[in-house]
Amino acid sequence: MQTETETQSEPKPSLREKYFPLVREVLARFMDPEILKADCFNEAFDLHPATEYTDPARLHIVDIDRDALREARVNCPGADIRESDIRNLPYRPLSMDCVLDLSTIDHIPDPHKALREYARVLKPRGMLLLISWVYLGRGTQSEPSIYGGMQYFFDVRALRTFILDQGFEILDGRILTPDLVGHYGGHELLGIDLHAYLCKKGDT
Repeated sequence: MQTETETQSEPKPSLREKYFPLVREVLARFMDPEILKADCFNEAFDLHPATEYTDPARLHIVDIDRDALREARVNCPGADIRESDIRNLPYRPLSMDCVLDLSTIDHIPDPHKALREYARVLKPRGMLLLISWVYLGRGTQSEPSIYGGMQYFFDVRALRTFILDQGFEILDGRILTPDLVGHYGGHELLGIDLHAYLCKKGDT
């Protein structure tokens, strides 16, 4: 039995470490799926890359950061890794079984455009795991991202509407930051959360 001191000294999982059980949960629904991952951060820094969960030959990754792309190609030989914006994906319609967006969509100001592309490339009944920072108030908030560029905190109601408008069914929604609400990159921001949505595309 753990003592109170031992329990307190245990490190909390990082936010990114909270993603990985969700990724496994989604991929367990398929047999040899074609997977699209919306950025190569994990692959570039060799932090639980997607090749740990799937055959590299069935893994497709896009990013706009050329340095990250270069590192990801070294760390994940065999994967299809391309320079591309998530708002204009270089893949055929109905070509993917699963899309993993692990807090990529919240680095662009127009999430509906990326969701439209995800719906386009997914096969009927394909799955989308979408992780995004949200704002619990009205409107979208933004801050300089700790990774460069901008970090957007979408109005949570608007984001759900964007998802549904593209023909997705939200099967599950989870709050990943119950103990970190209001904090981002060392700043206190009231009313923000990191949400995860498990979504299924319709039959068409």
